[in-house]
Amino acid sequence: MAALSCPQELVLQPVLEQLVPEPIAQEPLPREMSASTCLNIKAASEELKPTKENLRNVLVMEKIRVRENEMDKLAQKERNNRELRHVHLRETIRNQEKETQEQIRRQTEQRSKEKERWMSLEKEAEEENKREIIKRKERNMLLNDELKAQREERLKEKERSISLEKGALKENNGVIMKNKQKNLLSNMETEKQKKIKKKEEERRMKEKAKKKMTSPYCKVVERLDQVFNMKEPDSRMVQKAPPRIEDFQLQSILGKGSFGKVYKAQHRETGETIALKTLALCEMNDKSTFTCLALEQRTLRLVSERQCPFLTSLVCSFQTEHYMCLGMEYAEGGALISYLVKGGLPLERVRFYSACIVLGLQFLHEHNIAHRDLKPANVLVCSDGYAKLADFGLCREGMAFHNICVYRCGTLPYMAPELLRSHYTRSVDWWALGVVMYNLLTGCAPFHGANVKELLTDIMDKELEFPIDITEDTHSTLAGLLEKNPRYRLGSGRNGTEDVKNSPFFQGLDWEALEKKQIQAPFIPERRTTKDPENSLELDPVDDATPLKKEAQWAVEDLFYARTPSSDSET
Repeated sequence: MAALSCPQELVLQPVLEQLVPEPIAQEPLPREMSASTCLNIKAASEELKPTKENLRNVLVMEKIRVRENEMDKLAQKERNNRELRHVHLRETIRNQEKETQEQIRRQTEQRSKEKERWMSLEKEAEEENKREIIKRKERNMLLNDELKAQREERLKEKERSISLEKGALKENNGVIMKNKQKNLLSNMETEKQKKIKKKEEERRMKEKAKKKMTSPYCKVVERLDQVFNMKEPDSRMVQKAPPRIEDFQLQSILGKGSFGKVYKAQHRETGETIALKTLALCEMNDKSTFTCLALEQRTLRLVSERQCPFLTSLVCSFQTEHYMCLGMEYAEGGALISYLVKGGLPLERVRFYSACIVLGLQFLHEHNIAHRDLKPANVLVCSDGYAKLADFGLCREGMAFHNICVYRCGTLPYMAPELLRSHYTRSVDWWALGVVMYNLLTGCAPFHGANVKELLTDIMDKELEFPIDITEDTHSTLAGLLEKNPRYRLGSGRNGTEDVKNSPFFQGLDWEALEKKQIQAPFIPERRTTKDPENSLELDPVDDATPLKKEAQWAVEDLFYARTPSSDSET
C-alpha cells in the first residue's frame, strides 16, 4: 500500500482498511508437535501469505479504477454542461444582435418616412403660398379695375354736376348774387367773431404767462392737448395735495432706462403699490426728450380718463429737486418676456395675450396714436392674468389712417421692413404684433442675424418660414400680420383692428366679453411674496445737476407735475 502515491490515497484509505482482512493471530504450537510438523505448517503459512496480499491489492486497484471511472464521468458531464451553456449563451447573443439590427433598421425606415412626410408638407406649403400669391395678384388687379371704374364714374358725375351748376347759374343769376352778398356778410361777421375770440384768447394766455407763448416746450404741450382733445387748463385734473417722494417706500428696482429707473413703490398710508418711473430733470432741457416725456404723460392720462383696461394708466405724477416721477399701475405678473420658454407657450395662452394686445392697439389707433415699440418686454401681466401694453415713450400722435411718418425708432427685431427703409404708417404695430405672436408660439424670434446687418437683411428680404406644427388658422393670421408689403398687411386697411379681430386665429373669441373682463384668463401668475425692506431705497444722486430751463419748467408746470420740496431721501 505504500506504493500508492496518487492524490486518491487519502480518499481510498478507509476503503482499503475495510477490504484488507486483519492478520490471523498465530497461536503457539503445542509442545507435543514434532519439529517436522512445525516446519510444514510454517511453510504452508508462508505460501498462503502472498496469495492473500495479492488478493487485497487486486481489490484495492479495482475500487480505485471504479472510483476513477466515476470521477471521469462526473468531469465529462461537467464539461458537457459547460459546453451546452456556452452554446446557449452564444445563441442568446446572436439573437440579441439580430434584434438590435432589426430595431435599427425599423428606426431608419421610420426616420426616412418622417423625412419624406416633412418634405411633402413643405412642398405643399410652398405650392399653397404660390397659389395664394397668384390669388392676391388677381384680387389686386380686380381691385385696381374697380378703382379705375369708380374714378371714371366720379369724373363723369363731377362733369354732370358742373354742367348743372352752370345751367343753374345762368338761370338764377340774381338769386346767386343775393346769396353771395349774404354769404359775404356772414363771412365778415364770422371773421369779426374770430378776431374777437382770438383777442380774448391772446389776452387770457398773456395773463396766464406772458413768456410762455414763445416757449417751444409749451407749444409741444399745447399741440398734444389739441391732438388728444384734452380739457382746458383751468379744469384739468390737478391733485389738491400732490404726493411727495417721502410718501412712498421704494422697495425694489423693476428696471433701468436711459434717463432713470423704475421702482416698485408702496404708498406709506394707503398701502397702494405702484410702478414709479423716475427721469432726470436735466435731460428735460433737450426738446426731443421732453417731447417723449410729454407724449408718454399725456397718453397715460388719456388712458386713465378713458379707463382702457388693456393699457397701463397714470396713477400720479410729481417733481422732486432732480427728478420727474410718473406713478403707473403695477403689474403683479411682470413682463411677458419672463414667460417665454423653449418650444413656446400653449396656444390658448398665446391667443388670450394676443387678443389683449389687439384691444390695446385698437384704443391707441382710435385716438390716432402709433405705439412703435411693441415687444414682450413692454407687455405686462396683471394679477388677474390679463395683459396690458406699457411704455409709451416712443409713441407717435396724429397717426390716422394713411398718415405717414419718417422718423425711425423702435427695437430692431420687432421693426417692420418699411420702418427700416423710409416712410411708414401705423400698420407697423400690426407687424410687431405678428413678431410677438410668433415669439410666444415658438419660443424664438422669426428673424435672426449674427450682426445688425444680417438681421436687417433677414427682416427686409427673407421669406418667413413657419413651423410645421402650427395650425392652418395660426399660419394664415401670422402670414397676414407679417406681410412685408404694408398695403396688404392684415390690419392696414380702413377696417383696421376689425380685420385682425375677424382673422382665423381669433375665430370664436367673444371680444365683448373680453373687453368687460368676463373671460377667465388661462393663466394666473403666482403672487410674489418677497419680503419688503425695512428701510426705503433712495433715489440715485444725479451726475449732472444742470438746472431745468425756465421755458422747460413752464411746460412742466403746464403738464401739472406738482413740484415737491427737496427730499431727504434723495441724495
